[in-house]
Amino acid sequence: MRKYGILILLIVLVLLLSACTKDIEPKLELKVEMDITPIQTYGNQINQQKQGDEAVTFFFKDGDWVYATRFDRIVKFSIHAPEKEVAIYNFEGDEGCPSDISVLGGWIYFILEENDSQSNLYKIKKDGSEKTMLANYVASYILTKKEIYYESYEKSINSEELAENPKIYVTSFDGKHERTLPGENQSLCGIDDGWVYYEKTSNDDYALYRVRPNGKDRQAIFVADTKVTLDAAAYCVIEDNQVFLTRSDGEKTLIIKGKIDGEETLLTAVPEPNRIDTPMNKVGNWLYYAEKNKVYKINVMEKGRKQLVYQFENGEQGDVKYVNSILIYHDGILLSAFEKRVFIKNDGTVIDID
Repeated sequence: MRKYGILILLIVLVLLLSACTKDIEPKLELKVEMDITPIQTYGNQINQQKQGDEAVTFFFKDGDWVYATRFDRIVKFSIHAPEKEVAIYNFEGDEGCPSDISVLGGWIYFILEENDSQSNLYKIKKDGSEKTMLANYVASYILTKKEIYYESYEKSINSEELAENPKIYVTSFDGKHERTLPGENQSLCGIDDGWVYYEKTSNDDYALYRVRPNGKDRQAIFVADTKVTLDAAAYCVIEDNQVFLTRSDGEKTLIIKGKIDGEETLLTAVPEPNRIDTPMNKVGNWLYYAEKNKVYKINVMEKGRKQLVYQFENGEQGDVKYVNSILIYHDGILLSAFEKRVFIKNDGTVIDID
């Protein structure tokens, strides 16, 4: 009888512990896939996943449709009739708050911050059915042709606080197979030409690295001078073996163009030292970036040449509406300043979304 009692207690304990965290089914080992061509999901620049608190992708354009996350729902509307919003999925009660939305095929991918502050990666069909959790504790993600790369902060066993040791994982599109990219303190920055780019987050190393999908050929691309930077890759765009990133010298934010061999060129300086999460995007020779409520573009081949693209009006109380998202498509640009969103067509026509 005593043995049975102990057994019952152990079963109850296991059930209680498993109920304390949202989890998914145990995953099978995912084989290493060397073809990791990233898929365009966020509007031209697919390597904008390294985002700060003020640079989260809340909407995504797919043809004439814009898919957007609101506080408690996912919606879509036509770019030609933004006032006619169609609800796709409503998050009830304590389901959470969605962000980081992208669309691929018949699926919508997003990060859901649930009420226990745990951010998980989900997918849902375009008709609002089959909501499926893919991964736990996800800070950012990038879709490739065959799998998903994501950055995760594991929970400490003895603490409710998130651990300061982010890791990069790779999961299948159904979430059933997974592997870990070898290494510690890795914050995902981008994927380009068969390389995974990441920032080391240890206190004494703010370098930007790259590594092959199998964990080999690891290289330090930029080793930051701690005297002139707070964060070597707070926001970065990676394309054609070039890296565009933001740094701070304590007085202003520096936008740097760097080659893989380490050569750096200062493109411009934003007169705010602590806004190193300044959103950026690149198409052709033009790099788009934000200065408070203004969006500029600068020719990366002609240092210092910049043009004003759009300026958001200040709030009724004079508060500045900081730009938090710049997405570029073949027919125009989507800009967001939190509650205000606009689409600028290539002919210069401005469409107010909300």
